[in-house]
Amino acid sequence: MKIHCNAGVATTSLVGDLPGYGEVWFYAKEIANILLLSRVKEQYRVTFDSQNGNKFEVHLKNGLTQAFSQSKGGSYECVVLNHKNNH
Repeated sequence: MKIHCNAGVATTSLVGDLPGYGEVWFYAKEIANILLLSRVKEQYRVTFDSQNGNKFEVHLKNGLTQAFSQSKGGSYECVVLNHKNNH
């Protein structure tokens, strides 16, 4: 997969499993990996409130939510505390 961004073009062939979401492409050399809102909303309810926290919330099937808050750069991100590195 070729990833086009403001820093240029990166290429990856790595695919992983994001628990509760499914198969995702990832780029191991960078800190960020991208989820498309159009795909997330196919599986989960997504809400956004620009006044109360300025964040997206993904409503998981187990009743919990995962918040994506706006970074200083303008994109929305979440902090993942536990992960497996199986590549």
